[in-house]
Amino acid sequence: MPYVKSDGVNIYYETYGTGSPALVFLHSFTQSSYAWVYQIFDLSRDYQCVLLDNRGHGRSDKPQQGYGMAQMAKDAVAVLDELGLDKVILVGNSLGGMIGVQFCVDYPERVLGNIAVSPAIGIALFTPKEQLDTFMNNYEEGINFLLDGCLSQKSREERPEIVEMMKGTALSEESFPRYAFDAICKDPTGIFYWDIRERLQKEYKTPTLFFAGAEDHDTPLEANKALADSLPGVEFQVIQEVGHVYHLEKPLEFNAVIRKFASQVS
Repeated sequence: MPYVKSDGVNIYYETYGTGSPALVFLHSFTQSSYAWVYQIFDLSRDYQCVLLDNRGHGRSDKPQQGYGMAQMAKDAVAVLDELGLDKVILVGNSLGGMIGVQFCVDYPERVLGNIAVSPAIGIALFTPKEQLDTFMNNYEEGINFLLDGCLSQKSREERPEIVEMMKGTALSEESFPRYAFDAICKDPTGIFYWDIRERLQKEYKTPTLFFAGAEDHDTPLEANKALADSLPGVEFQVIQEVGHVYHLEKPLEFNAVIRKFASQVS
């Protein structure tokens, strides 16, 4: 299996296709690179597609700590270095979108463009404390909350298999152990506390598409908007009949967006 070391942690990755530019897919909290199944085999006909499992997830190592956003961006760089890739397009969902934004300010010379789907900034600031405490301190309630809020009403009725797939990944101790959930939730520079807005306003220069689902209950729309407002010149779009996972709920539409964007930035 292909792994690369990043500060002593094994990061799992896969690559499909040989076209240019390369697309690098960064998945969400609790999930794995399998979440991009509707993108990879379609888009790899035209582009090199790189998937990686974030530390703590999937087939990557799951350390007891070290889940800050800058570290995860550094993990992605380690994969690009291993593959000899110079400039890429990032495609990230939720946690993966946050990693992508961090990547763009830490390694701007490595990015042609960024597609961010339902990331957010300072989630703890936009979530009632009681709700946040319940989520972070009750594993089963936390997972159920994520899954209940990830799809639009239309997707829940017509695409129930999406939740079943996500549930299977999130509740697999092999793919996402409970201690990783706890460590990621409590990391002071991780998913719930990450807030680099001041830096973004000064340093962010990457061409970016930013999408939020109109029915996303996992990352509050205000938190998505707060991040979008911190990214100069970024196009922010709210997609109807979509929750948290645009790429799974409307994959053909999303893939067309990627193709159009790739042609513009490359």
